[in-house]
Amino acid sequence: MRSKVKRVLLPIFALLAVSSCLLFASCWYLQKNLPQSISYTDSLGVIETGIYKVTAERVDSVSNAGKTQNAQNITEYNAMYKIFGIIPVGKTQVVKVPERYVQVLGTPFGIKIYADGVMVVGMSEVDTENGNLCPAKECGIKVGDVIHKVNGKQVYSNKELAKLAENCQGENLCIELSRNEKTMTVTVTPRYSVTEKCYKIGIWVRDSSAGIGTLTFYDSASGILAGLGHGITDSSTKKIIPIAKGELVSAEIISSEKSVPGDPGELHGRFSLKNLGNLLLNSDSGVYGTAKSVFATDRSYPVATKQEIKVGEAMVLTTVDGSEPKWYKCRIDKVYFSAREESMDMAVSISDPELLEKTGGIVQGMSGSPIIQNGKLIGAVAHVFVNEPTKGYAIFAEDMLEVSINCSKTQLKDAS
Repeated sequence: MRSKVKRVLLPIFALLAVSSCLLFASCWYLQKNLPQSISYTDSLGVIETGIYKVTAERVDSVSNAGKTQNAQNITEYNAMYKIFGIIPVGKTQVVKVPERYVQVLGTPFGIKIYADGVMVVGMSEVDTENGNLCPAKECGIKVGDVIHKVNGKQVYSNKELAKLAENCQGENLCIELSRNEKTMTVTVTPRYSVTEKCYKIGIWVRDSSAGIGTLTFYDSASGILAGLGHGITDSSTKKIIPIAKGELVSAEIISSEKSVPGDPGELHGRFSLKNLGNLLLNSDSGVYGTAKSVFATDRSYPVATKQEIKVGEAMVLTTVDGSEPKWYKCRIDKVYFSAREESMDMAVSISDPELLEKTGGIVQGMSGSPIIQNGKLIGAVAHVFVNEPTKGYAIFAEDMLEVSINCSKTQLKDAS
Protein backbone atom coordinates (compact mmCIF):
# COMPACT_ATOMS: atom_id res chain seq x y z
CA MET A 1 0.00 0.00 0.00
CA ARG A 2 2.76 2.46 0.99
CA SER A 3 4.73 1.69 -2.16
CA LYS A 4 1.60 2.34 -4.22
CA VAL A 5 1.10 5.71 -2.49
CA LYS A 6 4.73 6.60 -3.12
CA ARG A 7 4.37 5.77 -6.79
CA VAL A 8 1.40 8.11 -6.98
CA LEU A 9 2.86 10.96 -4.86
CA LEU A 10 6.42 11.05 -6.21
CA PRO A 11 5.44 12.22 -9.71
CA ILE A 12 3.15 14.80 -8.13
CA PHE A 13 5.93 16.13 -5.89
CA ALA A 14 8.34 16.12 -8.83
CA LEU A 15 5.84 18.07 -10.94
CA LEU A 16 5.31 20.57 -8.13
CA ALA A 17 9.08 20.98 -7.70
CA VAL A 18 9.59 21.56 -11.43
CA SER A 19 6.65 23.97 -11.54
CA SER A 20 8.02 25.90 -8.56
CA CYS A 21 11.43 26.17 -10.22
CA LEU A 22 9.86 27.35 -13.47
CA LEU A 23 7.74 29.90 -11.62
CA PHE A 24 10.76 31.19 -9.69
CA ALA A 25 12.79 31.45 -12.91
CA SER A 26 9.92 33.24 -14.64
CA CYS A 27 9.56 35.75 -11.81
CA TRP A 28 13.31 36.41 -11.89
CA TYR A 29 13.22 36.84 -15.69
CA LEU A 30 10.30 39.26 -15.54
CA GLN A 31 11.88 41.33 -12.75
CA LYS A 32 14.94 41.77 -14.97
CA ASN A 33 13.03 42.49 -18.18
CA LEU A 34 9.97 44.54 -17.24
CA PRO A 35 10.25 48.36 -17.40
CA GLN A 36 11.01 50.20 -14.16
CA SER A 37 8.56 52.95 -15.12
CA ILE A 38 5.51 53.05 -17.38
CA SER A 39 3.63 55.87 -19.06
CA TYR A 40 0.12 55.51 -20.45
CA THR A 41 -2.53 57.64 -22.13
CA ASP A 42 -6.03 56.14 -21.77
CA SER A 43 -5.69 52.69 -20.28
CA LEU A 44 -2.68 50.80 -19.03
CA GLY A 45 -3.67 47.48 -20.56
CA VAL A 46 -1.59 44.32 -20.63
CA ILE A 47 2.16 44.15 -21.13
CA GLU A 48 3.30 41.34 -23.41
CA THR A 49 6.78 40.05 -22.64
CA GLY A 50 6.86 37.36 -25.31
CA ILE A 51 6.35 34.66 -22.66
CA TYR A 52 3.69 35.97 -20.29
CA LYS A 53 0.99 38.59 -20.27
CA VAL A 54 1.55 40.85 -17.28
CA THR A 55 -0.74 43.46 -15.74
CA ALA A 56 0.29 46.44 -13.61
CA GLU A 57 -2.18 47.03 -10.78
CA ARG A 58 -2.14 50.20 -8.70
CA VAL A 59 -0.78 49.84 -5.17
CA ASP A 60 -0.52 53.43 -3.90
CA SER A 61 -0.14 56.99 -5.14
CA VAL A 62 3.19 58.80 -5.33
CA SER A 63 3.26 61.58 -2.77
CA ASN A 64 4.76 64.43 -4.76
CA ALA A 65 3.99 68.04 -3.93
CA GLY A 66 1.57 69.70 -6.33
CA LYS A 67 0.09 66.46 -7.72
CA THR A 68 -3.57 65.69 -7.26
CA GLN A 69 -3.98 62.63 -5.06
CA ASN A 70 -7.71 61.92 -5.13
CA ALA A 71 -8.92 58.65 -6.62
CA GLN A 72 -10.14 60.12 -9.93
CA ASN A 73 -7.25 62.44 -10.76
CA ILE A 74 -4.11 60.62 -9.68
CA THR A 75 -1.61 61.04 -12.52
CA GLU A 76 1.27 59.13 -10.95
CA TYR A 77 1.25 56.03 -8.78
CA ASN A 78 3.10 52.85 -7.84
CA ALA A 79 1.90 49.57 -9.29
CA MET A 80 2.55 45.87 -8.82
CA TYR A 81 3.33 43.65 -11.78
CA LYS A 82 1.26 40.46 -11.71
CA ILE A 83 1.39 37.38 -13.94
CA PHE A 84 -2.15 36.54 -15.11
CA GLY A 85 -3.33 39.23 -12.69
CA ILE A 86 -2.52 36.96 -9.73
CA ILE A 87 1.19 36.31 -9.06
CA PRO A 88 3.16 39.46 -8.05
CA VAL A 89 6.61 39.83 -9.65
CA GLY A 90 7.74 43.37 -8.81
CA LYS A 91 6.84 47.05 -8.57
CA THR A 92 6.88 49.85 -11.13
CA GLN A 93 6.07 53.54 -11.27
CA VAL A 94 3.17 54.56 -13.52
CA VAL A 95 2.62 58.04 -14.99
CA LYS A 96 -0.34 59.18 -17.06
CA VAL A 97 0.68 61.36 -20.02
CA PRO A 98 -1.37 63.19 -22.67
CA GLU A 99 -1.61 61.53 -26.07
CA ARG A 100 0.60 63.28 -28.61
CA TYR A 101 0.26 63.17 -32.38
CA VAL A 102 3.14 63.58 -34.83
CA GLN A 103 3.46 63.73 -38.61
CA VAL A 104 4.97 60.40 -39.69
CA LEU A 105 7.44 60.94 -42.56
CA GLY A 106 9.57 58.04 -43.87
CA THR A 107 11.32 60.33 -46.35
CA PRO A 108 15.07 60.37 -47.11
CA PHE A 109 17.21 63.26 -45.90
CA GLY A 110 20.82 64.31 -45.98
CA ILE A 111 22.85 65.16 -42.88
CA LYS A 112 25.80 67.54 -42.81
CA ILE A 113 27.63 67.72 -39.48
CA TYR A 114 30.43 70.03 -38.45
CA ALA A 115 32.03 68.71 -35.30
CA ASP A 116 32.45 70.68 -32.08
CA GLY A 117 36.23 70.44 -32.32
CA VAL A 118 38.15 67.67 -34.06
CA MET A 119 37.93 63.98 -33.16
CA VAL A 120 41.12 61.93 -32.88
CA VAL A 121 40.69 58.87 -35.11
CA GLY A 122 44.25 57.57 -35.25
CA MET A 123 47.88 58.00 -34.23
CA SER A 124 50.96 58.33 -36.44
CA GLU A 125 54.66 58.51 -35.76
CA VAL A 126 56.80 61.53 -36.65
CA ASP A 127 60.17 60.73 -38.28
CA THR A 128 62.53 62.88 -36.21
CA GLU A 129 66.34 63.03 -36.13
CA ASN A 130 66.13 60.80 -33.05
CA GLY A 131 63.90 58.18 -34.65
CA ASN A 132 60.15 57.72 -34.92
CA LEU A 133 58.15 59.33 -32.11
CA CYS A 134 54.46 60.04 -31.42
CA PRO A 135 54.12 63.27 -29.39
CA ALA A 136 50.34 62.92 -29.02
CA LYS A 137 50.63 59.43 -27.54
CA GLU A 138 53.47 60.53 -25.23
CA CYS A 139 51.31 63.25 -23.64
CA GLY A 140 48.30 60.95 -23.12
CA ILE A 141 46.02 61.79 -26.05
CA LYS A 142 43.84 58.81 -27.05
CA VAL A 143 41.79 57.78 -30.06
CA GLY A 144 38.25 59.05 -29.53
CA ASP A 145 39.31 62.25 -27.76
CA VAL A 146 37.78 65.47 -29.10
CA ILE A 147 40.20 68.42 -29.24
CA HIS A 148 38.47 71.75 -28.66
CA LYS A 149 41.23 74.31 -28.06
CA VAL A 150 44.96 74.71 -28.65
CA ASN A 151 46.69 77.44 -26.59
CA GLY A 152 43.24 78.85 -25.83
CA LYS A 153 42.20 79.08 -29.49
CA GLN A 154 39.10 77.19 -30.64
CA VAL A 155 39.85 74.53 -33.27
CA TYR A 156 37.24 73.43 -35.80
CA SER A 157 39.19 71.73 -38.55
CA ASN A 158 42.14 69.49 -39.35
CA LYS A 159 43.78 72.37 -41.22
CA GLU A 160 43.59 74.68 -38.21
CA LEU A 161 45.17 72.06 -35.93
CA ALA A 162 47.95 71.28 -38.42
CA LYS A 163 48.74 74.97 -38.88
CA LEU A 164 49.05 75.56 -35.12
CA ALA A 165 51.49 72.64 -34.84
CA GLU A 166 53.54 73.70 -37.87
CA ASN A 167 53.93 77.27 -36.58
CA CYS A 168 54.80 76.41 -32.98
CA GLN A 169 58.61 76.55 -33.52
CA GLY A 170 58.97 73.49 -31.29
CA GLU A 171 57.30 75.09 -28.27
CA ASN A 172 54.79 73.18 -26.17
CA LEU A 173 51.10 73.33 -27.07
CA CYS A 174 48.40 73.37 -24.41
CA ILE A 175 45.51 71.22 -25.68
CA GLU A 176 42.03 71.24 -24.17
CA LEU A 177 40.06 68.09 -24.99
CA SER A 178 37.10 66.04 -23.87
CA ARG A 179 37.02 62.31 -23.18
CA ASN A 180 33.89 60.42 -22.12
CA GLU A 181 32.14 63.74 -21.41
CA LYS A 182 35.01 64.93 -19.17
CA THR A 183 37.18 67.93 -20.03
CA MET A 184 40.94 67.80 -19.50
CA THR A 185 44.09 69.62 -20.52
CA VAL A 186 47.33 68.07 -21.77
CA THR A 187 50.64 69.54 -22.90
CA VAL A 188 52.19 68.20 -26.08
CA THR A 189 55.65 68.87 -27.51
CA PRO A 190 55.50 68.83 -31.34
CA ARG A 191 58.40 67.10 -33.11
CA TYR A 192 60.11 68.19 -36.31
CA SER A 193 59.56 65.82 -39.24
CA VAL A 194 62.72 65.46 -41.33
CA THR A 195 60.77 64.39 -44.42
CA GLU A 196 57.88 66.87 -44.28
CA LYS A 197 60.13 69.64 -42.84
CA CYS A 198 57.58 70.91 -40.31
CA TYR A 199 56.45 70.31 -36.74
CA LYS A 200 53.78 67.65 -36.14
CA ILE A 201 52.06 66.10 -33.15
CA GLY A 202 51.28 62.70 -34.73
CA ILE A 203 47.51 62.32 -34.90
CA TRP A 204 44.78 61.82 -37.48
CA VAL A 205 41.58 63.77 -36.86
CA ARG A 206 38.14 64.15 -38.41
CA ASP A 207 36.23 67.40 -38.39
CA SER A 208 32.97 66.79 -40.29
CA SER A 209 30.62 64.09 -41.53
CA ALA A 210 27.77 63.62 -44.02
CA GLY A 211 25.35 60.86 -44.90
CA ILE A 212 21.86 59.71 -45.90
CA GLY A 213 19.12 58.60 -43.51
CA THR A 214 15.34 58.53 -43.09
CA LEU A 215 13.19 61.05 -41.24
CA THR A 216 10.93 59.48 -38.63
CA PHE A 217 8.51 62.23 -37.65
CA TYR A 218 7.81 65.94 -37.38
CA ASP A 219 6.41 67.10 -34.04
CA SER A 220 4.31 70.17 -34.86
CA ALA A 221 3.89 71.03 -31.16
CA SER A 222 7.64 71.59 -30.78
CA GLY A 223 8.68 72.21 -34.39
CA ILE A 224 11.25 69.42 -34.14
CA LEU A 225 12.26 66.93 -36.85
CA ALA A 226 13.48 63.51 -35.67
CA GLY A 227 15.23 60.85 -37.70
CA LEU A 228 17.80 58.10 -38.10
CA GLY A 229 16.94 56.18 -34.89
CA HIS A 230 20.60 56.05 -33.83
CA GLY A 231 23.47 58.48 -33.50
CA ILE A 232 26.01 59.39 -36.18
CA THR A 233 29.29 57.88 -35.05
CA ASP A 234 32.83 58.14 -36.32
CA SER A 235 33.60 55.12 -38.50
CA SER A 236 36.97 54.59 -36.79
CA THR A 237 36.18 55.21 -33.12
CA LYS A 238 32.46 54.22 -33.17
CA LYS A 239 31.79 57.19 -30.88
CA ILE A 240 29.05 59.80 -31.29
CA ILE A 241 30.33 62.84 -33.19
CA PRO A 242 29.77 66.00 -31.10
CA ILE A 243 28.32 68.80 -33.22
CA ALA A 244 29.11 72.50 -33.42
CA LYS A 245 26.57 73.01 -36.18
CA GLY A 246 24.76 70.90 -38.72
CA GLU A 247 22.18 70.94 -41.44
CA LEU A 248 19.31 68.70 -42.52
CA VAL A 249 18.62 68.77 -46.27
CA SER A 250 16.19 66.97 -48.54
CA ALA A 251 17.49 64.01 -50.51
CA GLU A 252 16.49 61.59 -53.27
CA ILE A 253 17.32 57.87 -53.43
CA ILE A 254 18.86 57.13 -56.84
CA SER A 255 19.95 53.49 -56.40
CA SER A 256 20.40 50.75 -53.83
CA GLU A 257 22.55 47.73 -53.07
CA LYS A 258 20.76 44.66 -51.74
CA SER A 259 21.66 43.24 -48.35
CA VAL A 260 23.10 39.75 -48.22
CA PRO A 261 24.23 37.79 -45.14
CA GLY A 262 27.53 39.26 -43.94
CA ASP A 263 27.25 42.40 -46.09
CA PRO A 264 24.44 44.89 -45.38
CA GLY A 265 23.32 46.81 -48.45
CA GLU A 266 23.02 50.55 -48.81
CA LEU A 267 20.76 53.23 -50.25
CA HIS A 268 22.55 55.71 -52.49
CA GLY A 269 21.15 59.21 -52.61
CA ARG A 270 21.91 62.74 -53.63
CA PHE A 271 21.41 65.88 -51.60
CA SER A 272 19.28 68.75 -52.85
CA LEU A 273 19.76 72.42 -52.04
CA LYS A 274 16.55 72.49 -49.97
CA ASN A 275 17.34 73.09 -46.31
CA LEU A 276 14.89 71.21 -44.08
CA GLY A 277 16.25 72.49 -40.79
CA ASN A 278 19.20 73.03 -38.52
CA LEU A 279 20.64 70.09 -36.61
CA LEU A 280 20.34 70.49 -32.84
CA LEU A 281 21.36 67.13 -31.44
CA ASN A 282 23.24 64.02 -32.51
CA SER A 283 22.48 61.40 -29.85
CA ASP A 284 22.23 57.65 -29.30
CA SER A 285 18.51 57.84 -30.09
CA GLY A 286 18.87 59.68 -33.41
CA VAL A 287 19.32 63.16 -34.84
CA TYR A 288 17.01 66.08 -34.05
CA GLY A 289 16.67 69.50 -35.62
CA THR A 290 14.46 72.54 -35.95
CA ALA A 291 12.26 72.44 -39.04
CA LYS A 292 12.50 75.37 -41.47
CA SER A 293 8.83 74.97 -42.38
CA VAL A 294 5.74 73.05 -41.28
CA PHE A 295 5.55 69.43 -42.45
CA ALA A 296 1.89 68.74 -43.24
CA THR A 297 1.08 65.17 -44.31
CA ASP A 298 -1.96 62.90 -44.25
CA ARG A 299 -0.05 60.64 -41.87
CA SER A 300 -0.81 62.05 -38.43
CA TYR A 301 -0.43 59.28 -35.83
CA PRO A 302 -0.41 59.16 -32.03
CA VAL A 303 2.82 57.95 -30.44
CA ALA A 304 2.42 54.63 -28.65
CA THR A 305 3.76 54.01 -25.19
CA LYS A 306 6.22 51.13 -25.11
CA GLN A 307 3.94 48.71 -23.26
CA GLU A 308 1.30 49.10 -26.01
CA ILE A 309 3.63 47.40 -28.50
CA LYS A 310 2.75 43.80 -29.26
CA VAL A 311 4.65 40.95 -30.85
CA GLY A 312 3.06 40.59 -34.27
CA GLU A 313 2.36 42.29 -37.59
CA ALA A 314 3.21 45.93 -38.28
CA MET A 315 3.96 48.30 -41.18
CA VAL A 316 7.14 50.21 -41.97
CA LEU A 317 7.16 53.42 -44.03
CA THR A 318 10.35 53.89 -46.01
CA THR A 319 11.76 55.22 -49.28
CA VAL A 320 13.99 52.94 -51.34
CA ASP A 321 13.71 54.80 -54.64
CA GLY A 322 12.95 58.42 -55.46
CA SER A 323 11.68 60.63 -52.65
CA GLU A 324 8.18 59.28 -51.92
CA PRO A 325 7.79 56.74 -49.09
CA LYS A 326 5.78 53.51 -49.37
CA TRP A 327 4.24 51.16 -46.83
CA TYR A 328 5.70 47.67 -46.43
CA LYS A 329 4.82 44.76 -44.16
CA CYS A 330 7.07 43.89 -41.23
CA ARG A 331 6.81 42.03 -37.95
CA ILE A 332 7.75 42.82 -34.36
CA ASP A 333 9.51 39.67 -33.14
CA LYS A 334 10.38 40.77 -29.61
CA VAL A 335 10.09 43.82 -27.33
CA TYR A 336 12.91 44.55 -24.89
CA PHE A 337 11.62 46.58 -21.93
CA SER A 338 14.74 46.37 -19.78
CA ALA A 339 17.82 48.55 -20.25
CA ARG A 340 19.73 47.46 -23.35
CA GLU A 341 22.09 49.13 -25.73
CA GLU A 342 20.67 52.32 -27.21
CA SER A 343 18.34 51.91 -30.21
CA MET A 344 17.86 48.17 -29.58
CA ASP A 345 14.37 48.22 -28.06
CA MET A 346 12.61 45.88 -30.48
CA ALA A 347 13.59 43.06 -32.81
CA VAL A 348 11.92 43.58 -36.18
CA SER A 349 11.86 41.54 -39.39
CA ILE A 350 10.90 42.53 -42.93
CA SER A 351 8.16 40.30 -44.33
CA ASP A 352 7.04 42.24 -47.41
CA PRO A 353 7.96 40.38 -50.64
CA GLU A 354 8.31 43.60 -52.64
CA LEU A 355 10.74 45.18 -50.17
CA LEU A 356 12.70 41.93 -49.84
CA GLU A 357 13.01 41.79 -53.62
CA LYS A 358 14.23 45.39 -53.79
CA THR A 359 16.61 45.51 -50.83
CA GLY A 360 17.02 42.02 -49.40
CA GLY A 361 15.72 43.35 -46.08
CA ILE A 362 17.10 46.25 -44.06
CA VAL A 363 19.84 48.32 -45.68
CA GLN A 364 21.92 51.28 -44.58
CA GLY A 365 19.95 54.46 -45.19
CA MET A 366 16.66 52.95 -43.97
CA SER A 367 17.54 53.87 -40.39
CA GLY A 368 14.80 56.10 -39.02
CA SER A 369 12.01 54.50 -41.08
CA PRO A 370 8.86 54.75 -38.91
CA ILE A 371 6.97 51.63 -37.81
CA ILE A 372 3.18 51.67 -37.30
CA GLN A 373 1.16 49.12 -35.36
CA ASN A 374 -2.54 49.26 -34.44
CA GLY A 375 -2.85 52.82 -35.71
CA LYS A 376 0.05 54.20 -33.65
CA LEU A 377 3.71 55.09 -34.24
CA ILE A 378 5.63 52.55 -32.17
CA GLY A 379 9.23 53.06 -33.30
CA ALA A 380 11.82 53.44 -36.03
CA VAL A 381 14.27 51.09 -37.72
CA ALA A 382 17.75 51.55 -36.23
CA HIS A 383 20.12 48.67 -37.03
CA VAL A 384 20.38 45.66 -39.32
CA PHE A 385 21.52 42.17 -38.31
CA VAL A 386 24.63 41.87 -40.47
CA ASN A 387 24.37 38.08 -40.83
CA GLU A 388 20.57 38.06 -41.20
CA PRO A 389 19.64 41.27 -43.05
CA THR A 390 15.90 40.55 -43.13
CA LYS A 391 16.00 41.35 -39.41
CA GLY A 392 17.18 44.24 -37.29
CA TYR A 393 16.59 46.40 -34.24
CA ALA A 394 14.22 49.34 -33.77
CA ILE A 395 13.99 52.12 -31.21
CA PHE A 396 10.87 53.09 -29.23
CA ALA A 397 9.05 56.10 -30.72
CA GLU A 398 8.13 57.12 -27.18
CA ASP A 399 11.81 57.64 -26.36
CA MET A 400 12.44 59.60 -29.58
CA LEU A 401 9.47 61.87 -28.78
CA GLU A 402 10.81 62.51 -25.28
CA VAL A 403 14.18 63.57 -26.73
CA SER A 404 12.48 65.87 -29.26
CA ILE A 405 10.46 67.54 -26.49
CA ASN A 406 13.63 68.06 -24.44
CA CYS A 407 15.34 69.53 -27.53
CA SER A 408 12.52 72.04 -27.86
CA LYS A 409 12.74 72.99 -24.17
CA THR A 410 16.49 73.46 -24.40
CA GLN A 411 16.11 75.64 -27.48
CA LEU A 412 13.53 77.84 -25.76
CA LYS A 413 15.73 78.13 -22.68
CA ASP A 414 18.76 79.13 -24.78
CA ALA A 415 16.65 81.71 -26.68
CA SER A 416 15.47 83.31 -23.42
